[in-house]
Amino acid sequence: GASGDCRAYGAPDPETELDAMLDWLREAALAAPAGLHAAIVPALAERRQAVERACAAVLQPTLEMPGAAAEERVFDLAAGAPLEAWPVVATALAAIDCAGGRGAFAAWSGLLRSPLLADAATEAAARLRLERQLREIVPVPVAPAAVAALARQHGAAAFASAVDAAVAALAGPAQRRAGDWALAFGRCLAALGWPAAGGLASDEFQAAEAFGERLRQLAQQERVTAPFSWAEARAELGRLARTPFQPERGEPGILILDSLELPGLQLDSLWVSGLTAAAWPRPAAADPFLPLDLQRQLGMPGATPESALAEAREITAGWVAASTRLVLSWPRRENDTDVEASALLPKDAAPLAQRPPAPRRERAWLAAVTLETPADDEAPALAPEAARGGARLLQLQAACPFRAFAELRLGAEELPEPAVGVDRRLRGIVLHRALERFWQETADQAALLALLPLQRGERVAACVDAALERELGPAAGTRAGRLEREWQLLAIGGLLELECERPPFSVLETERQLRGELGGLPFSLRVDRVDGVGDSRIVIDYKTGRSELAHWRGA
Repeated sequence: GASGDCRAYGAPDPETELDAMLDWLREAALAAPAGLHAAIVPALAERRQAVERACAAVLQPTLEMPGAAAEERVFDLAAGAPLEAWPVVATALAAIDCAGGRGAFAAWSGLLRSPLLADAATEAAARLRLERQLREIVPVPVAPAAVAALARQHGAAAFASAVDAAVAALAGPAQRRAGDWALAFGRCLAALGWPAAGGLASDEFQAAEAFGERLRQLAQQERVTAPFSWAEARAELGRLARTPFQPERGEPGILILDSLELPGLQLDSLWVSGLTAAAWPRPAAADPFLPLDLQRQLGMPGATPESALAEAREITAGWVAASTRLVLSWPRRENDTDVEASALLPKDAAPLAQRPPAPRRERAWLAAVTLETPADDEAPALAPEAARGGARLLQLQAACPFRAFAELRLGAEELPEPAVGVDRRLRGIVLHRALERFWQETADQAALLALLPLQRGERVAACVDAALERELGPAAGTRAGRLEREWQLLAIGGLLELECERPPFSVLETERQLRGELGGLPFSLRVDRVDGVGDSRIVIDYKTGRSELAHWRGA
């Protein structure tokens, strides 16, 4: 192309640069539907999802509509995402982990919610009930047999049978050849019905086929590797699944490339973005494993600043020659810093005419939003019974009346999210139970001081063990239970040291239930402990987390 076909565009920021680029590509494709148009976005892999969403919104808005997954795309992106990032492959890897006994809650949750396993539609409600119960289990790796037993209790018999069959498919010697592990992994997925027949879009189907190819690659390694364990085989399969995957999508008219290189094609339109002074020409990058003098002598690419500059000039000239219409752009501000354009931009490049952004679905939706004034309707009257929530009712009502209504009247509570170890709520319950029992046996400070350090420790340990046995249960695992026991002993021991330094007191009540009424609303409260100090009464509230004294100050 001639130099007159070259335009330069300095965008206010990278987001505006991307918007302008896509609008320009859209106009170019409408003007030449049979042509080939491209854009170069450096570091595309780091922004792939955002760029792909923006391409769909501008270049093919119908992709944002429900059921459009099977629609043929008019654009395609280079730098495919890792194969393991595709949902169908992530489900397969999670299935292998769970059947192998290494699946934590997140993996089991994904399987129970996945439509890619057999009978997912017919057992959807039962599997969700099971997933809800698994949230109450301490998230150590959950045994497949335990999940299968719970699945049968919740009416998910097909899932339970599939789990049993998947476990059986992996059974065998601990050390096996790569081919045997690949065959076992394939049988495990087949037992679970992965991927469920029908319903896969073209991209997902190709991803599933690519995962099957990775299993075959794993099998081929037995020619050069010794037998290895399940963990080693799973790690190697994971490594193979981390390789990039690009589904075949015909011959789209718009290509989004990922490298500041010559595209190797004759294009009707080309937009090159990110041409800041720091990025273009690229900094010299000599090979650290070869002598620098040898690299300079042989003129290896990028070995010296001079070679990097010459390479950048050659590529810039190639962009002009490879396209009929060319735009070279850069952001004027990046990461809150003003940046300059590359000095290699052609001096005769005319500035690109500014155009208003093309209409988009989200912009049209925001423009159409109007403020509403909802009617101040009162909630239905509360039945004549104590309100749920205790003192939290007053806290929620003061912060947000709607949240109080939704959480305490409608039961719209957040699902419990498993975390490593014992969660804070259960830790507080154990502490309360242990201290309640301790003070029932130790009525006052005099009795506490009369205990020898060894006697005090034994009594605390007995109270903690009883509370753990009642509240924690075997599901937590021995290691988590042991760590929690150590924490409880240290916490209660430290508290009792403080109790010994107080003025003389007697424990009057522990865990007392109280009934209250406020504005005609009855509710129940629980007081952790009430001490008597002379003629005074002191209310004690136990806290296992960080407590701010500032909350007690002021009105």
